[in-house]
Amino acid sequence: MRIATARPAVPASLACVAAHPRWSVRHAVKRALVLNPSTPLADAIRIATTLRSQELRELAADESLPEPLRLHAAEVHAAALRRPQA
Repeated sequence: MRIATARPAVPASLACVAAHPRWSVRHAVKRALVLNPSTPLADAIRIATTLRSQELRELAADESLPEPLRLHAAEVHAAALRRPQA
């Protein structure tokens, strides 16, 4: 978490955390990586797909995040709303 929340951070370090099998599955780490402005955009978008619907809605509304990430979060959130509930 310390690396994922660090600001400023080294993008290569954040990419390593995002790819690590132990850390990349932890929800708090994923959320911190997506919210960190130094996380490479491709990694942030890939990780955002795995977040909860409420978090995706928050990401879509957060104007401090890059526009492609916000748009992706909005699309994934909308798709989740269209899916039939079991």
